[in-house]
Amino acid sequence: MFNQECYCAQYKGPELAKSTSGGVFFAFSKYVIEQGGAVYGAAFSDFPNLNHICAENIHDLAKIQGSKYLESNFVHTFPELKQRLEKNQLILFGGTPCQVAALKSFLKIDYPNLLTIDILCHGTPSKKLFSKYIAWREKKWNTRILNFEFRSKRAHIWSSEQKALISTDMGEKIIPAVRDPYFFAFQKGLIAQTRCYSCKYASPNRVGDITAADFWGINTLRPNFPYENGASCMLINTAKGNVFLEHVKKMLLLEKVPFEDARKYNPHFNHPLKFDPIQKKIYQALADNLDFAQIIHFIPYKSYLAYKKSCLKKWIKQLINVV
Repeated sequence: MFNQECYCAQYKGPELAKSTSGGVFFAFSKYVIEQGGAVYGAAFSDFPNLNHICAENIHDLAKIQGSKYLESNFVHTFPELKQRLEKNQLILFGGTPCQVAALKSFLKIDYPNLLTIDILCHGTPSKKLFSKYIAWREKKWNTRILNFEFRSKRAHIWSSEQKALISTDMGEKIIPAVRDPYFFAFQKGLIAQTRCYSCKYASPNRVGDITAADFWGINTLRPNFPYENGASCMLINTAKGNVFLEHVKKMLLLEKVPFEDARKYNPHFNHPLKFDPIQKKIYQALADNLDFAQIIHFIPYKSYLAYKKSCLKKWIKQLINVV
């Protein structure tokens, strides 16, 4: 029986800038591709539709990097993935714990040439809801949206206020999470699908060989770690995961941390999302096929004025502390 190990990790290469947190998924993916393998992960290959794609080179791998806060289409990849495994190609599959569990159920056997990485999931919103949100945003801005980066490091450093970077026909726009109804609702756990609120995978017992998450609280636990550029909580859950870690160690800045410290700052290692009655109202409106302009009334995100007031208060507080 392998004893689970916990690390704070950060990828050392320039590709860290495209990763949402510490770049752990990229490090393992890069190794697999360098061995002639293939990586399956979620990408906006047909925006705003999110699909699992197969990456066999670093260019395609860049499409998989970064967090996407909605449900992806993934089951269509299973037959091809199995064929690759049976031809002894090295495969990495990354996704939510329920997606990893679904893959294992489909395969029925544990292939030695398959590495699975589950992300610490905060619940997956409906694809339909995201599409309605994008249509609302496009109408509001009178432009077509080409891509949506939920926590782009080009918009903010990892440890600061979260912002989205949205690519449109008229250029790029940056919007704080608290000012965006979809992003804000996701953060508050208001738009996950109903099954997510009773998720059996929101626990220390992980389904993947490796688990990747943001390492919230690392600034307190390890203040000397360069967390501003992103820090991943990496759990090595199986002996297979540990073998792969040995192959990628040279790519990572690593610090071993007690798991109890990590879970202290990340509640989804302990329990699923807590249900909020607002979620039921939002999904009923979605079932009634209402536009996002009507759904938005259920979401208590900050107005422009309220956001500016909160920014002013923070600035004054920081000024007082400096003086």
